[in-house]
Amino acid sequence: MSHEIRTPLNGVIGMTQILSGSPLSPEQRDWVEIIAESGEALMAVVNDILDFSKVESGKMILECQPFSPAEALNSVVRILQQPAQQRGNLVQIRVGEQVPPEVLGDRNRLRQILLNLVGNAIKFTENGTVVVSVTLEREDDNGCTLLWMVQDSGIGIPAQYLPKLFQPFTQANASTSRQFGGTGLGLSICYRLTALMGGTIWVESGGNIGGMPPSPWQPRTALGAGTTFYFTTSLPRVISSAQECADSMADVIHACHTPIRMLLVEDGEINQKIMQAYLRFYGYEVAIVSNGQQALDALAQSFFDLIFMDMQMPELDGIATTRLIRQNPAFAPQPYIVALTANSGGHNRQSCFAAGMDDFITKPIKKEHLQQVLRAYAANRLG
Repeated sequence: MSHEIRTPLNGVIGMTQILSGSPLSPEQRDWVEIIAESGEALMAVVNDILDFSKVESGKMILECQPFSPAEALNSVVRILQQPAQQRGNLVQIRVGEQVPPEVLGDRNRLRQILLNLVGNAIKFTENGTVVVSVTLEREDDNGCTLLWMVQDSGIGIPAQYLPKLFQPFTQANASTSRQFGGTGLGLSICYRLTALMGGTIWVESGGNIGGMPPSPWQPRTALGAGTTFYFTTSLPRVISSAQECADSMADVIHACHTPIRMLLVEDGEINQKIMQAYLRFYGYEVAIVSNGQQALDALAQSFFDLIFMDMQMPELDGIATTRLIRQNPAFAPQPYIVALTANSGGHNRQSCFAAGMDDFITKPIKKEHLQQVLRAYAANRLG
């Protein structure tokens, strides 16, 4: 459906741009500009509806690539600088000193959240100030939680509209849609994207709160101080220091001296990318398949020393796949198999070991757990 809708719209917008570069009378140029603006507005509505549909159906897949939080924030402000100036607004950027230089995540979807929130702040503020900031809330070995803030000195949001602000097709009132346009889907999409990033989103206006702030949370803005949106993201941190990398590798140094052929059997694309990023941090490449049958096919063609096996997969799950591997003499010498599961219960662990697995990692996967597995593998297989 995305292709069928966007393709003709791209044709309309593209040909309008070409037409605008041809000789036109002043009246014709006005008509072409109206077509162009209408096409862009329609494309924005279509994008919102398609994104919302994708999130609601569980088909929104986030990227997992290194990016700079500060750069992402700055790029959004650069894009919106012109509309801010047109409304007489000053946009200020603040980046906390402890914000890591790089994290792992989906830069484009994060920018989508910021573009929506900062764009709204500019839209509902005139001759005022918009402050956009990011600070480090907490950090551990597995990653960091960042707090993003978009604060404006605009018209504010009446208290009665705050509870339903993040619901789809919702705007403060009918005049908002008439005056400023939009589908009423932007904040709903932001709500769902922050959840996919392990965070939450909420708003303060007039001393009242809407959304789901972390507990405990007290309003931080004064009465009549416009509107402030907050959201959090929980993302893995990228370690760039060579010494820090060396320190983290100390526990698995024996494994690092010997090449290990690894296979990841996992149907979740985000988990695939996280595992791949973690293993690359330790200097390893990993082959990836999406279900048990594909794993058996891969083993029939190549030998693998270490297999990370998801428990719940389509076609053939992790338990059944492991049993078939252990029963097949053609797969000798047998690989070291590590279960990946969201269920940490004792019964689930016993089922894994009974099927012939060697180790067990509970999701969400943490870097220290992966270190322990590599250390156990080194002790078991490399001596």
